Amino acid sequence: MILGFSSHGTGRGAGPVRYISLGTKWDGTKRSVAPALLRGNARRTEKLIDSIERKHKYTSCVISFTKEEYTKELAEEVLKEFEKSAFGELDSSSYDYLAYLHLDTENPHIHIVVPRVNLETGTDLNIAPPGSQRGIWNLWGIVTRDKLNLEHIEESTLDILPLSRKEKRMIDRGFLSSMSMTQIKLEIDNVVRENIANGLLQNRAEVIDFLKENGFDLPKKRLNDNSISIATETRNIRLSGGIYARTENYNSATYTEIERQSTIPKRRDKAIYISWIAGIKERYDKAFNRKLSYFALRYKSRSKKNETRNERELVKIKATSVLLDASNSADKPSASDNFSYNDNNKMKDNSNEIEAQNRRRTPRFS
Repeated sequence: MILGFSSHGTGRGAGPVRYISLGTKWDGTKRSVAPALLRGNARRTEKLIDSIERKHKYTSCVISFTKEEYTKELAEEVLKEFEKSAFGELDSSSYDYLAYLHLDTENPHIHIVVPRVNLETGTDLNIAPPGSQRGIWNLWGIVTRDKLNLEHIEESTLDILPLSRKEKRMIDRGFLSSMSMTQIKLEIDNVVRENIANGLLQNRAEVIDFLKENGFDLPKKRLNDNSISIATETRNIRLSGGIYARTENYNSATYTEIERQSTIPKRRDKAIYISWIAGIKERYDKAFNRKLSYFALRYKSRSKKNETRNERELVKIKATSVLLDASNSADKPSASDNFSYNDNNKMKDNSNEIEAQNRRRTPRFS
């Protein structure tokens, strides 16, 4: 079992949805076995994708099985594990995804399409941000294979072709005949691999010397990258990954030695395997908990947001009320102030009355 994400995600919903749900392939040929719906509703997912106004509208991926390990029950278990890791603790009403099982190829596989929107908040829901395929999703694959007792898959260095994702897609669609630069790249790669298989080239340094000796111009600034570039009149041909990658001790270690340095221990080496898988699980748990924390902050439901907003408004109202009370009490005379004010008025009234009485009692002399 292996998981891989597609680089597509900016077009309309009809492309990915109809590709995985219809009984015909992209070239119009009929599938020998019709796709089987496992999750979701095709029409709903297509409309959700089309309703998104952002550039990135959906995420798509494939979970592939070997024909020896595949069972219907296994596919269901893996899909449940995928859903847990993809959506965390989000309520099922806050996201949508579509899953179809394809059995018309040598390797049974599940196609998954996820609209990039949280249905409660309307914000972007990206289950596979940049770097996650080699991060949390790579760890998820190892942990899930261990949990379901599946064979761990490790890609051979010699099997990785120096092709970009775009080139792989174009070749899959049958456009190699119109891809002249890619054809040259594959011809060079084929010659290099033949020499490696015959023991004539042992490591990356010898591959570089071989290409130079055969008249290829290799820019020096590119030789320290994880690829080898060949300069041409139009544009550079980039040989990347696998035998062309700049790895540790790449100048001295042979390809045979690199192949032997497996990073995944065998289950039969029980003590080593237990220690290794425990470390992988710990790393995955930490990554998953970080994801849960991020989701909890970013995708807080509207109801909770309204509760928080109402709480803030209530605090604001109370604070305003307290300030108004304080302001009013500052302007209004106090009890003592009222007493003094009234007392002064009474004293003033009494003095006026006495003065009037004195004026009335004063005798007048003619």
